[in-house]
Parts: sequence; C-alpha cells; structure tokens
Amino acid sequence: EGVMIRSAFLNSASTKKEYKLLAGPGKLTRYLGIDRTLKGQTLGEESGLWIEAATTQPEVVLTPRIGIDYAEEAKDWPERYCWKDHPSLSR
Repeated sequence: EGVMIRSAFLNSASTKKEYKLLAGPGKLTRYLGIDRTLKGQTLGEESGLWIEAATTQPEVVLTPRIGIDYAEEAKDWPERYCWKDHPSLSR
C-alpha cells in the first residue's frame, strides 16, 4: 500500500506564484530532490526522506479526480483529497 503525494506548499508562501512552486509531481520532486536513488527506500531520516506532522489541520474535501475522462464512470469517483479553498489548487 502507499500514498501518492502529487503536490505540496511552502508554509511561508504568500503569492500565487510561490504556491505553484510545488504544484504537481514533477515540480514537487525536483524541489525536494527526490529521484530514482530513493526507489525502494523506506521513509525515515536514514533515507533522507520523511514526513513531519503539520502544525495546522486544514479542512479536507473529497472531489472527483481531474483529467481522466477516459475512465468512463470511474472519472466521477471521489478520490481526490484537497485542502479546501487552498490557493495552490488548480481546479
């Protein structure tokens, strides 16, 4: 099992441009220096990649995924977790 993190944001971000720095898997992995050398590694300080608890708990909403019109009825399944009204959301 796993979780795919496709976007993030900087706590210090204040402009729309800053919010977009980590919008999308490509920008996120480049910014964080995540590459194939981490493949198969366990999350933790020893691998250099870990997740820390947030200091705030945002309101999370569940929406249909975007850009998967080919998925027929599955395109409308609510499988996209988003921070409600966050400025970095594309849609």
